[in-house]
Amino acid sequence: GTQRELLHRNVQVGNDLGWVVSEKRVSRDTSAAAQGPRTVMVTETMLLSKTANGWKITHIHWSTRAV
Repeated sequence: GTQRELLHRNVQVGNDLGWVVSEKRVSRDTSAAAQGPRTVMVTETMLLSKTANGWKITHIHWSTRAV
């Protein structure tokens, strides 16, 4: 099993451009056989553009680091 905890989220919106930055803590069950760290911090950045059909994600990026 995996647990996810949203630690914070920041949203900024302009006339035609917006962005969302979120940071989450993701932990996996210690009984899992997978290699790697048990807990990681995930930073997610999304850039959105306003179009004639509404807001669309134009770029998304994730980065992780072991805790």
